[in-house]
Amino acid sequence: MSKVAKALFFLIPITAFAQYNYVPNSSFEEYVSCPDGYSQMERCSLWKAATSGTSDYLKDCGFISSVGVPSNNIGFQEARTGVSYAGIIAYSQNSIADYKEYIEVKLKAPLLEGYQYTISYHVSLAETVSTYAIKNLGFVLSPQDVGVDYLFGTIENVPLSDPGDSYYSNTSEWTALSFSYIALGGENYLTLGNFETTPFTETQIVNPSGDGFAYYFIDDVSVELDYNSAVFGENYGNGYDTTQTSDNAYYLDGALMDVIIPNVITINADGINEEFFIKYWGYIKAEILIIDRWGKEVFNSDTFINDSWNPTDNADGVYFYILKMLRPDGAWDDFQGAIQII
Repeated sequence: MSKVAKALFFLIPITAFAQYNYVPNSSFEEYVSCPDGYSQMERCSLWKAATSGTSDYLKDCGFISSVGVPSNNIGFQEARTGVSYAGIIAYSQNSIADYKEYIEVKLKAPLLEGYQYTISYHVSLAETVSTYAIKNLGFVLSPQDVGVDYLFGTIENVPLSDPGDSYYSNTSEWTALSFSYIALGGENYLTLGNFETTPFTETQIVNPSGDGFAYYFIDDVSVELDYNSAVFGENYGNGYDTTQTSDNAYYLDGALMDVIIPNVITINADGINEEFFIKYWGYIKAEILIIDRWGKEVFNSDTFINDSWNPTDNADGVYFYILKMLRPDGAWDDFQGAIQII
């Protein structure tokens, strides 16, 4: 790969552009009907309570409500995005022993084996009912629904996230939680909450007059590929410039997808345009087959996203390629065309 292509890459921070979010209805704005009481998570489109715990859907529906936004009977908090958020009891020293609540959603597409993802969501401690703040908020990604009917306590026998460095105690602003995860492949569900049992949950008293809970509002949930991870190498995009999209460009749920495929290679020892490689954005894998005019294979690669073809040993003329590009949702885009070697 040319040094020019590598250098151009560093001019474009990957995080500056929208990425494909595997979480549908990530800020809880879409709804089946307005909530008018507690324990109505099912009124939020695509989300649900993962157990029989009474997870809450809070929304500004234009009328005063115990589960309104920003003011409700649990606390006061503006939505981070829009006018809605979820709420869960993540710890309790009240009522049922080890009582907890969780929320769960089916992802837009299964995660892909071996790729690194970033899971993030934002929380705010509800000041009215919360006696405690905790460190043990986390997530579970799973092939199947991990929810359990008639369970009011901890969802167990799942991988535990590392606890935070400090207690999630901010009641006036949103706190971002972020986790890295390497997929086993096929994970279809995301569940959020505290998966540590009550005796091992790290707690801090923040309001002795609270109701014995650690209750958290939740907003802006995302599961995104980490394009800066080692699996993509150090030159993701190969110098792609998002201000100069090609005719192949389109948006997948708001995330830019594009590939720029050269059609001429010049073998003249000037160090410019002597290798065939693609510039791209949004894709996670590329496979290519190149044949000559008689149909003879001259090159193939299943790692072409970080690879190139040097045709120095091939005669001048026309060659043909079949290029397959893998999208974050697991679907492939196919491209075919000709390359002229001069």
